[in-house]
Amino acid sequence: MSTRALALVLILTTSAFAGCTGGDPDAGGTDELDIEMIMDFLNNSSIEIANYNYYNNSTTNTYFVNGTNSVPTLHSLNGVISPSESVTNIENYTELGFLVNLAQFEGATSPLDLDGANICVAIGSMTESSILNFYSQYGMTMTTINTENAAAAQENFLDGSCGVLVGTIQALSSTLYGLRDEGMDLILMNQVISIDYIWVEIYSVFDIEITQEEGTAISFISVDVYTNLRAVCSINCTGIDADIELDVRYRTSTHSISCNNGEWQDESIRDEFSNYSAFRGEGLNCQHHFSYNASTYFSDLSDVDLDRYVLEWSDWHYFIVWEENTVIVES
Repeated sequence: MSTRALALVLILTTSAFAGCTGGDPDAGGTDELDIEMIMDFLNNSSIEIANYNYYNNSTTNTYFVNGTNSVPTLHSLNGVISPSESVTNIENYTELGFLVNLAQFEGATSPLDLDGANICVAIGSMTESSILNFYSQYGMTMTTINTENAAAAQENFLDGSCGVLVGTIQALSSTLYGLRDEGMDLILMNQVISIDYIWVEIYSVFDIEITQEEGTAISFISVDVYTNLRAVCSINCTGIDADIELDVRYRTSTHSISCNNGEWQDESIRDEFSNYSAFRGEGLNCQHHFSYNASTYFSDLSDVDLDRYVLEWSDWHYFIVWEENTVIVES
């Protein structure tokens, strides 16, 4: 097919250049071909030939004459990898404490003295639910001051936005010690309160890196990953105690890139390009890092007897597809 194509190009080229010479064909002059122009045309041209066959309508192959094939290379990578981190912690607490600013509740000695309190806690959290149940049980009212984390709660506690912090006795004891130099009149109420408090931390993390060699550029087409979470019977098991497949929720996924090529270093690239996703480091030696986080909700465990079953994360399965192009790196 390539020989025929070359012959066709020669014929067409010869005809084209014959009509563009300085001679006068109609006057019977001698037409001369410019060989250098023909060779320059051949060395810097490509020919597309459509192939028709029985199986599909048409495909197009590109042939380069004394040139470089610039068609991207398609890569795929698949396999199984252990989680870079997996956690299945479920802890039960029967005691919550109250760290109280006595400037707002003068003379308070018990949680029952905290009616109408502003309490720093994350809205919708299990802690808030437990405290609301406690207040409802004793006919008391409270206002939730929404805080995303312990640091935000402590900041609100210091500026007076809330007068009460709630948590485990151990955590509040540490907070009380950390505030010892703030000049606040504080009391830690650690009376046992009949509250069932459950701390759930169940997640698995997938991490993988794809190397981009210097002088190339990678464009990712697809990244597919999955993992499984099972409840496996471990105590007083019978033949009918089959493993339980649990719902997995993929919470976060990230694709980051770090490059190192001469003056370009990891942190300078991150600082230089505010639109991080737009930077791909074409031509640089880079590491493309993919990270996925899978987890489950406590509500998904409602049918699991946690006194007899343990939770186990499986390995991660992955299938990644990308294209690689050659890049001319200018000096």
